Amino acid sequence: MIFVTIGTQVPFDRMIQAIDEIAAALPGKEFVVQALETQYQPKHIKVLDYIAPADFKNYIEAAELIISHAGTGTILSVSQLEKPLIVFPRLGKLKETRNDHQLATCRMLEKTTGLQVAYDEKQLKEKVDTYFRGELPVMAKMPQFASAQLLNSIRSFIEPPQFLFQFKVVQEINDLNREVIVLWRLQRGVKVLEITVTVW
Repeated sequence: MIFVTIGTQVPFDRMIQAIDEIAAALPGKEFVVQALETQYQPKHIKVLDYIAPADFKNYIEAAELIISHAGTGTILSVSQLEKPLIVFPRLGKLKETRNDHQLATCRMLEKTTGLQVAYDEKQLKEKVDTYFRGELPVMAKMPQFASAQLLNSIRSFIEPPQFLFQFKVVQEINDLNREVIVLWRLQRGVKVLEITVTVW
């Protein structure tokens, strides 16, 4: 089974259509796709508009290949399982997301972990073909937690008495129990800086 996810915030019809066309050429393969409010009407894939967090995890574990938008939660989860993953980022210029942060994430992880990224529909088909030839590399496993050096740098940046700070620690994301630290600086009672760090 090939599991595809576009996230749960906004539709991603360009990706759904590309996956549907790929599935048409692979009639013996089951595609399960998590998508919402798609205007494109797929003919060759099974689409679920909502998947409960526990079921989402089960789909990832059961899949032979995962294809995803560039959502960091999915990338981190698949990395921990060391499974084949192809990422198809949303593009800000096509108004698929608010800016090109998904492209930035992909470029960074492509260099540092070997993340397999398809930047357009043609590359997506080529990456899927590469997988079925047994030639698609699996990205390097990402560390589960942030380095002590990164955490110490953040702590030193917000240390009193220059300004006040607050912590919000251990927030569940998609029921995957990822630790998140949200730090913010207060100056004369006004929030002037906010940093969100996902602790891997």
